Amino acid sequence: VVLSEFVNGDIILILFMDGFLTKSF
Repeated sequence: VVLSEFVNGDIILILFMDGFLTKSF
């Protein structure tokens, strides 16, 4: 369960950063 939550959080972080970079450019 912990690993699952970590992976989900990591994916959310990646999506958030991807969206931020997209808005920057």
